[in-house]
Amino acid sequence: MRKRVYDMAGLLPCVKVFLNGRQLEVNSFLKYVDLYFNNTEETIKIRD
Repeated sequence: MRKRVYDMAGLLPCVKVFLNGRQLEVNSFLKYVDLYFNNTEETIKIRD
């Protein structure tokens, strides 16, 4: 269930999403992607 809450937060930028009373800092798809890919890795981000 926790993963689904983060999925929703990353995909709905206009919605404030809370988990256990705390608002999630993930409020865009790019922040959501950063949860799964380490910033130190060489990852190419493509925005179409």
